[in-house]
Amino acid sequence: MRTFDHSFEPPSASPAGATVQLSAREIEDAGVYEVLQTPGAALGSWAILDALLDPNSSEFIFREPLGHSREVKTALSGLFGRFVARAYLTRYLGFTHFAHITKPPMRLRGISRGRVVRRPGHNGDLPDWVIWNVNTTQIAVAEAKGCHDAGGPEKALARAWTQVQRVMIEVNRKTVSLKRYAIATRWSASNSRKPVLSVHDPEEKGNATPQEHGELGIGIARLHFASLLRPLGHFDLADALTAAVRATSQREEQENIRRANTALAQARDRRRVGSKAGTVSVPDHLIGGFVTRGGPIDRALEISLDDQKLFRRLGFRPVFVGIERDVLSAAIEGNTDNLTVFDVDAVGLDTEVPSDGRARRSRAGTWLIRLDEDEVDIA
Repeated sequence: MRTFDHSFEPPSASPAGATVQLSAREIEDAGVYEVLQTPGAALGSWAILDALLDPNSSEFIFREPLGHSREVKTALSGLFGRFVARAYLTRYLGFTHFAHITKPPMRLRGISRGRVVRRPGHNGDLPDWVIWNVNTTQIAVAEAKGCHDAGGPEKALARAWTQVQRVMIEVNRKTVSLKRYAIATRWSASNSRKPVLSVHDPEEKGNATPQEHGELGIGIARLHFASLLRPLGHFDLADALTAAVRATSQREEQENIRRANTALAQARDRRRVGSKAGTVSVPDHLIGGFVTRGGPIDRALEISLDDQKLFRRLGFRPVFVGIERDVLSAAIEGNTDNLTVFDVDAVGLDTEVPSDGRARRSRAGTWLIRLDEDEVDIA
């Protein structure tokens, strides 16, 4: 595990003490999800952090600075900052579903005019995500920054805080109770200064009902799964989920729910196989696809067991990204209770992954199975 010095505002709401711990695997997993869900992004497996970090330190310290020019440092800092922030929001704050904020108004449920909107007079870049905690029904917006500032992450945190104030969420002409998370990570490439993760966390009370919060959460979950499924080649299912979120009538919503159920019924189940499958119990009904250093593999291609071995031998770091069929069914039907139940048995989120079973389940019911590290195949 790697440590960061941790500051949280307000201190009384902090989910951890003066330090937080995140494993390289957790951050890499967050990177897979984050880049896979980013529209238009190419994707590698992001299994790179261990090679970049100082092996002699328990802190999150890079062997050397992330590039020499300011442009490279800024780009890589921003990218890794998003990965760390997403891993932190998942582990320490319990958020399960992430949707990238697009140009507002961004619909979360068309029927009830549930949407992310820009606050009047607040111009400029918008925050990264609108997120949902399926267990608490908490909805939040979050912005992540990374920096190398010798003095600390305060300036980056201030910029992030400005961005998260630029939007609000409304439903049925009511405001939604909302958390706003500004997260800044200051990197270190030597022991002369410590890596720091700082968080600003105010809460604003709204007047939307718990039922309306749940409906918006289902919209975020549907967008979360749609953005994972589309780059994996499940276009019909992803399009139907997105259309259900945007529908402005009950008839239109129900028609897209039927479309999504049809696409799900036609999707192929995948399962983990191999003598070294380990002790982690992985469901046999996963819907997903393969990702390598070169990006997602076309779902139309039949990837044999021999192909998977070839990917491993060539160092392509193949990963299978799979969503539990029952979880997708619950999201399609808008069954919040079933989505909550599926979180209870989350695997490997709070400890290092056991050496005899490295497959990891996110709190949203999505699995990342690294074929090379786990020494298994997908049938």
